[in-house]
Amino acid sequence: GPPDRLHQQVLFTYAFVAFKAETTQNLWNQHMDQNPSVHVGGALPVHNLLISEAAEFANTLSLSQDLETCYTFTDNGRVQFSGGLDCRGWRIPTEAEWEYAASAGGNQAGTYGNLQEIAVSSIPPSNNPSPLAVCGGRPTNAWGMCDSLGNISELVWDGRYDYIRNVLQIDPSGAPELP
Repeated sequence: GPPDRLHQQVLFTYAFVAFKAETTQNLWNQHMDQNPSVHVGGALPVHNLLISEAAEFANTLSLSQDLETCYTFTDNGRVQFSGGLDCRGWRIPTEAEWEYAASAGGNQAGTYGNLQEIAVSSIPPSNNPSPLAVCGGRPTNAWGMCDSLGNISELVWDGRYDYIRNVLQIDPSGAPELP
């Protein structure tokens, strides 16, 4: 991770899959009624969204593919991670899952690849008025994932995880419910 963060060992006892890049607004618009993005463009990443909107999208995408939904919503507007890590549907990754996939399973800090090649610059090309880059526009890491550094902040279920120094984390999942 970033140099100000402690690199921690994490063990996953389950398999998971992730999108190659951020969710495009095209995919979002196929499944959702409203696009929360400020900078609009079909190939641009969805941004400016609440965790509840991301959870609703994950459930909707799961249902469209006959998969299990991973979230429930309480009457007071809270989101519950009811499916847990074993959920067989689309869900928001945990911070540990995102770190693992973004670094292609690297167990050393700085294993994301050549940062000059893979990081997305915040300087838009002259023909693009948006400060965002299109999804999938940068070289991939060893696992085929791209755009994991820069462009937009990645949304993860448990936020920035506070690792405990020298303690192996097994299946960190974050809170079971978020506001």
